[in-house]
Amino acid sequence: MIEQVVPFIGFFTNYISTGKLPLLTLPFDQAADVDGILTNDSPEGAFKNRQKENDKIMLIGLLPDTSNYYGIVWRKKPYFYIINGPKDFYNTFVTTFSKDGKILANVLTHLDKTEEDPTSCRINTETTGVINTDLSFFSSKLMHLNCPEDDGGKHDEVESVSGQVNKDGTITYKFEERHKQEIP
Repeated sequence: MIEQVVPFIGFFTNYISTGKLPLLTLPFDQAADVDGILTNDSPEGAFKNRQKENDKIMLIGLLPDTSNYYGIVWRKKPYFYIINGPKDFYNTFVTTFSKDGKILANVLTHLDKTEEDPTSCRINTETTGVINTDLSFFSSKLMHLNCPEDDGGKHDEVESVSGQVNKDGTITYKFEERHKQEIP
């Protein structure tokens, strides 16, 4: 269970009922630079007190079907990026709430494009990500590594997340851990 620090009713009143948080147009390209609402009011409950982490989150939009639940797409910087990362770098999440404001799910839906690695390899990273009209989502991260021979040589590694926002607001989620991929 995710602890809600900020009551959902406050988040709802400030962003959903006022229309400040727009409905997303789907499909939504998660890799695209988009404008959002920078705030400390995280939908995590709404989510958690972001002021303790010294950075704002970016509210992107509301999933279009709000008949059974509210689905909020938002971004935050990974904790290690607050100090060292690019200022416009965010991970993307979807958080869903029941109509009475209880968190149903909170999942990472887009993998970051970090090119840091604990190896001596040079890395070039490509990321993709989409939330589709049927509310399925997919994101992949392909890393082209150029390593010394004793550290694996030149190879690719890939990881991905995929899932589905269900009609009841729960989210089915699958994470495929980083693994080596043969270069054709």
